[in-house]
Amino acid sequence: MKKPIYISGFKLMIIVAALACIFIFPVACTLSTQQTLQVTSPTSTSSPNTNGTTSGGGNTDTENQLAQQLFNLINSDRATQKLPAYTWNNTLAKGAYQHNVTMTTTGCKLQHQCPNEPDPCQRVTNEGVSWQACGENIGYTSPYPDAWTAIKENIEGGMLAEKPPDDGHRQNLLSTSFHQVGVGILIDSEGIAWVTEDFTN
Repeated sequence: MKKPIYISGFKLMIIVAALACIFIFPVACTLSTQQTLQVTSPTSTSSPNTNGTTSGGGNTDTENQLAQQLFNLINSDRATQKLPAYTWNNTLAKGAYQHNVTMTTTGCKLQHQCPNEPDPCQRVTNEGVSWQACGENIGYTSPYPDAWTAIKENIEGGMLAEKPPDDGHRQNLLSTSFHQVGVGILIDSEGIAWVTEDFTN
């Protein structure tokens, strides 16, 4: 069952299936030549890791493994659409994980910008990544029947199943404007999987 809820002008989609809940938000930003940040529609200076391994996607081995699996799944889904693979960016991954920490420890819950935190694209800039286009997907899901299955089916599957015009997550995942991604996954004390995906060109 899908039920849209509008919060602060964003559409929050709640999907309940087999006792699993997913909450997801997309955001995409573009930077104009006047350096004006616009939340509308969807060049890193860091050196992305291109050897197929990740670091910085989580704090534990399990979280890092889940981040690697989700990164691989994103690129597999892009390949089915004949799109080039995203390159992993360690800097973005560390920032994405830190945003999960902020959401879960400040009482902010699921927000792109928690109190006293920059907006997503400013966070990316502060991390030392330059960009002309950036975007972010966030979500969390219960770990039923296990964390990876829930992330794969509820987060990735739910985002890719979106239909226009409410398909911001899908657009970020299948964008031709973005070339790099950092995936951060945090498993909280209740086993809930929090996911942040930061994209840049």
